[in-house]
Amino acid sequence: AAMVGLMVRGGSRRALAAVSLCLAGAALTRPEGALMAACCFFWFGAQRLVAYRSEPTPLAPGGVGRRRLAAWLDWREVACLTAPFVVLVGAHLAFRLAYYGEWLPNTYYAKHVRPWYESGLRYYMAAALETGLYLWFPLAWAAMRGRWKARREVAYALPLLCVAVHMAGVMRIGGDNFEYRPLDFYWPALAVPAVCGILTLGAWLSGARRLRRLVHARLALGGRAWSLVIFVPVFVYAGAIQGVLLWEGAKVRGLSGAMYFELDEGNARWLLAMPGMSVLVSISNDLRRQANVQLVAERLPVLREGTKYLLGRRDAYRNMERGLFPDDAVAEYGALGITSYYFPDLRIIDRNGLTDATIARNPVTHPNRERKMAHDREPPPGYLEERGVNLRVLRPVHSRVEALRWADYAVAAGPGLWMPFRSPNHDWVVDSFSGHNLAQRAQWIAAVALTEPAIRSDFNVYREDGYLLYIGDECSEEALEPVFFLHVFPVNEDDLPASRRRHGYDNLDFRFESSRLSFDAYFKGLLAASGVECAALVELPGYEVARIRTGQSRLLPTLIWEGEFDTAQQKTR
Repeated sequence: AAMVGLMVRGGSRRALAAVSLCLAGAALTRPEGALMAACCFFWFGAQRLVAYRSEPTPLAPGGVGRRRLAAWLDWREVACLTAPFVVLVGAHLAFRLAYYGEWLPNTYYAKHVRPWYESGLRYYMAAALETGLYLWFPLAWAAMRGRWKARREVAYALPLLCVAVHMAGVMRIGGDNFEYRPLDFYWPALAVPAVCGILTLGAWLSGARRLRRLVHARLALGGRAWSLVIFVPVFVYAGAIQGVLLWEGAKVRGLSGAMYFELDEGNARWLLAMPGMSVLVSISNDLRRQANVQLVAERLPVLREGTKYLLGRRDAYRNMERGLFPDDAVAEYGALGITSYYFPDLRIIDRNGLTDATIARNPVTHPNRERKMAHDREPPPGYLEERGVNLRVLRPVHSRVEALRWADYAVAAGPGLWMPFRSPNHDWVVDSFSGHNLAQRAQWIAAVALTEPAIRSDFNVYREDGYLLYIGDECSEEALEPVFFLHVFPVNEDDLPASRRRHGYDNLDFRFESSRLSFDAYFKGLLAASGVECAALVELPGYEVARIRTGQSRLLPTLIWEGEFDTAQQKTR
């Protein structure tokens, strides 16, 4: 809006005041807003200087031609353009300095570690290929050059100036974590200059003498026809790669724990058939692969799926009781946005420093090639302990037993809702949560161990609320190394997966290491008093079970122990 106001109504003081308000809004909304304001102010002065130098006044008596200095800058116009911006943004900066003691927001310090030009270059190369910047920029330049030659106007220099300066700033930072969001204003800023550039090239082609010699007179085209000939491939090539990535989907590749999207014959055959596009797609795929290793320009589909995953792990807490957390509870998370939303009563420290001044300024020593965009900062040694971190909440579950499968502690957070959590301070947990139906894993296992097992063998097997609990008296590597086999026979064989129906049972074999429950010193003592050395909890399928057979065997068909439990008749053997 500020650019349009300056280019179209730059001679109106009211319009200049509106432009100033738009720039102030931009500066209060995005950190690069102040940079864009500086570009607009500079362009305004340069445009007035061009007008001043190109309009001579009548000859003075006995003198030479001179120009009117007042035509260069009208100080009332300068005041209309700058005063609202300076007052609003200056007031905000003064408040920030007085309240926070810093000129810049904390997120700047958390994200900007050091110049990262190599990442910024890859970021803009990928953006240019996917969004057509490699076409937009030359066309906008052609329009600016054409207007300057024809009318000595510099209107189209403003969007190019703003975009170029902004590109230099973002490239220094290394790009952005979330795809191309800092670039969003490029497209409306460059759209009109790019179209005018097409018209300029069309007019030039229609008047090119050499081209008219090559083309038969009957096939000669006018400027508008040539513009249409240019427009069609520009329109297609500029957004083809991004269009496929957004709308037709792409093959998801796993890479160092991250995901990136790759275009190939399977999902972009028509795209690769376009002349020259196979080369562009190959470069684009490689840039996405390199960028995603360092969490640069993460794609919308990846972010969407990641958000769904995080919401799935938190959304049930929407209905949890308020006031469940004690006043001195402190947690720490990396991606804290969704978690903070569902736990408004819990003090949370952002592990990457977005909302913590100390972490945001903790030096990053690893080189740029090992960096992760917006995830480089880490707490100083001992800082989390100093802040009193004493809680780690896990995903919500619907039963006490399931909650204790994942954590040492759990509390009832609502009807049919349990909150499992971990804490390094047992005494604090007991004192703070004892009034909230607190369940403790070790106490539950110790209590179960005193009951009659469903299967008595080297490992006693107990059935509890849709789970099997294996309790062993010996935790040596020799005892735990053999595979545990678990065969579940349903009441109705149609409940089995299709691949298992011919066998008549479900195979849930597991290794003890993947299910072993760990305990702190307090819990180990409690379990030892109950004769429990180690325990594993395995979830049973949701269908109705008729019979369970389980035991241990080595890789060779050597049976160590075996037991069977008939759930219908409550018999074991």
